[in-house]
Amino acid sequence: MTREALADRLVNYADAVAAFAVVNSLAFLLALTETEIRCSLASVELLVIIGQIMVGFVMTLAVISLRRVELRLRASDPSAPDDVKSLLGRFYIVRIGVIWLSFAIVTPFVRMALSDSACLPAAGPVTR
Repeated sequence: MTREALADRLVNYADAVAAFAVVNSLAFLLALTETEIRCSLASVELLVIIGQIMVGFVMTLAVISLRRVELRLRASDPSAPDDVKSLLGRFYIVRIGVIWLSFAIVTPFVRMALSDSACLPAAGPVTR
């Protein structure tokens, strides 16, 4: 396998990380449509949101790491045109944007879903 082929494979892995972020966010939203899941997570709403942010950081670190290795592999190949290098850099930014956009879209829906009135404990009779 050549260095160029390995660099291309790393680009594919970075694309897969960004795609997984979107699928993960959509799956989480789909899971929140179930009342049982929604109500079981309502008491730990802040932890759910922090968990989403942490997953976003991990995925971002994965994309950054893959990009750094890709750049090292491509550094030995000066034949790549500058416009291709620029385009690959823009794709890198777009991948990170897609990851954070998918989590940013999910967060308000998580807040709405976890503050569902059906999950609040029923008010019983007041005793004195």
